[in-house]
Amino acid sequence: MKILIVKLSSLGDVVHALPTLEALRRTFPGAEISWLVESEWVELILGHPALDEVIVSSRKDWVKRLLRGDLEVLREASSFIRGIRRRRFDLVIDLQGLMRSGLLVGLTRARRKLGFNGTREFSYMFYNEKLPPYDPDLHAVLRYLSVAGHLGAVPGEPVFRIPWGRKEELAADRLLGPLGNEPGPLVAMNVTGSWATKRWGADNFRQTARMLMERSGARLVFVGGPGDSAYVAAASRGLSGKGCIDISGQTGLKELACLLSRADLMVTTDSGPMHISAAVNTPVVAVFGPTDPARTGPFGQGHRTITANVACRPCFKRRCPYNMECMREVGAHEVYQEAKELLFAGSGAV
Repeated sequence: MKILIVKLSSLGDVVHALPTLEALRRTFPGAEISWLVESEWVELILGHPALDEVIVSSRKDWVKRLLRGDLEVLREASSFIRGIRRRRFDLVIDLQGLMRSGLLVGLTRARRKLGFNGTREFSYMFYNEKLPPYDPDLHAVLRYLSVAGHLGAVPGEPVFRIPWGRKEELAADRLLGPLGNEPGPLVAMNVTGSWATKRWGADNFRQTARMLMERSGARLVFVGGPGDSAYVAAASRGLSGKGCIDISGQTGLKELACLLSRADLMVTTDSGPMHISAAVNTPVVAVFGPTDPARTGPFGQGHRTITANVACRPCFKRRCPYNMECMREVGAHEVYQEAKELLFAGSGAV
């Protein structure tokens, strides 16, 4: 049996789909399971022991090149589609539920093309096996697992495996080296988000970081992607030196996962690194504004999410007409208190 999982993006969504992969492997131990993912996130699942093949879509690069007039893209995209069709999958599962994923599902020659009915971009038009519309308030991890349940998977504890190895462990050693072996909890901070409306503000993070260092003796590591360096620099200004480092832009996804597994806590916004932290069992304190932690919060026990009591949230908007009131009303001291409670739970420390 040949199975294809279509989960193209984004980082958090790919993390959320990992337990479904594990459930499918347990249910179909002899199947050949492939995963179609966009190139930006492929590193996260390369080498996963439950996968037989990773198929990479270069859609974003193709679009950029096509806008520049590079018609070679058409040949590459055509070859990519022919390759998918040649594989003749028996079952294709669309966990993305968007038009771009539905089109790819429709182009396969699979006998069974499975996804949720009633999706907002009409991707269900390309399925011949439709699940009832999902509850939008159900957490994404459980929503994806319900697809595996439809296929006969026995419910169990969701399993998140991110396959890193010795290379990533050595990289984490090197990056954390400047913090030394001084006592004190290791706290990771992710200060950005994919939407402007998810950002809490550099000043808020800097105040929280200072309190963690001065009042709780924490060692801090600021993380982020290559495009986050300026924002991270603003959030960590005046804190650098012994006990605080900025490694934004210096890690791949597996290195980041390995490094976050060593942290005692992650303080963050709603973001991909937040979901990686939860997946590697690092407790999370997350500030949520326009999005809903019930749907896409850090999955599992032992995490804290902080939201402001404003009538307009969650709005799920990338632009805010109200000056991002939901984020501005969350204070640094409130986040610090939640972080301190998680760091010293059961220790009697105050």
